[in-house]
Amino acid sequence: MASRHSIQVIIKKLEENGVEFIHLTNLLTDHDLYKGLFKLNSLPGSLFRRIDILIVPFDELGSALIQWTGNDLFNRRLRTLAKSKSMKLTQHGLFSVEPDGSSTKIASKTEMDVFNALGR
Repeated sequence: MASRHSIQVIIKKLEENGVEFIHLTNLLTDHDLYKGLFKLNSLPGSLFRRIDILIVPFDELGSALIQWTGNDLFNRRLRTLAKSKSMKLTQHGLFSVEPDGSSTKIASKTEMDVFNALGR
């Protein structure tokens, strides 16, 4: 899978450049998301910091940015707003939800696309 390979390449390149990791996910089995701790060995007294690396399809970038960079309260409010309009918001996109439970993606490429679709 391309995303698994991409995460492994990113981590290896960072390690080659003096970044030390403690892996919280398995690089061989976790495909889209890496969670770990890192520190810069070049800085004396450097502390470990949390890092998440998420690989997403380009056409889902906007919705992924909303979900992964917004705070919890903001994300809950957006999901509640979506639900009130018979929609569902995930990191993969904004979906219209039909009464039978089926869904159709209506926005995901940019944050503005998602916000505009929610504002209709």
